[in-house]
Amino acid sequence: MIFVTVLVFGFLMTANLSLNALILAVWRLVGLASFPLLEDFLGHKEAKNKSSMALLFKNRVFILYLIPWTIFSLVNCFSWSIFSRIYGESFMRSSALISGIISGIFAVVAGFLADNVGRKRTLIAGFISFGIGYAVLGINPYNIYAWHFYTVLDGVTWGILSVIFLFTIWGDLSDGKSRQEYYAVGFLPYALSGLVRVTLGPLIAEFVPAYAILSFSTFFLFLAIFPLMYAPETLPEDVFRERELRGYIEKAKRTKEKFT
Repeated sequence: MIFVTVLVFGFLMTANLSLNALILAVWRLVGLASFPLLEDFLGHKEAKNKSSMALLFKNRVFILYLIPWTIFSLVNCFSWSIFSRIYGESFMRSSALISGIISGIFAVVAGFLADNVGRKRTLIAGFISFGIGYAVLGINPYNIYAWHFYTVLDGVTWGILSVIFLFTIWGDLSDGKSRQEYYAVGFLPYALSGLVRVTLGPLIAEFVPAYAILSFSTFFLFLAIFPLMYAPETLPEDVFRERELRGYIEKAKRTKEKFT
């Protein structure tokens, strides 16, 4: 649904970048506001919600996954203003549409990898690919071939991160408890990135050189990998054991067939 929404908004957006960002920010915040409304509708008690939220921020694993997601959201919203000044708003909209299509395609691959390789490894691969794209673009942000290379990696990264950070990881961490709070806070960096893009993005793009911003962005993207290195895998261990057992059984069958 996220990628369908992106395509719909691609046709509904105006030519004014600031207005577009404001519309997206309001849309995201409306979605964020629906979480507490949904909780009230389902009859959750306010005291229980406050207690769950306090425990949420004491969860070390949750923080280790929230930090890289926040860094990615901030880097992404600041870079949009820089790129729009370099390439123009219409070109950026076309590139965003292409990146969204790539994201939709790669989201299927990302889901398969997350369920087989693990959420943690898939996320690290996504951050590395995004960092490489920024590093190449940082060498010469005015090179159109570097931009096309970045657009592909941007789509791949969004496919990975959207599947895991918007749909999967918070459900794994909640373990069926306080699921609404986990998703609400986990959605917050993505929701607020539109507001940051409107308020601070144009100012930074005007006063800070593109090379400097891209260099800092590359640094912070690779820095975001460190919390993931200390975070445990959230894919249930019994899933790994079941796959290993199936692998041993298949290997034993092949060995038996070889000697019979």
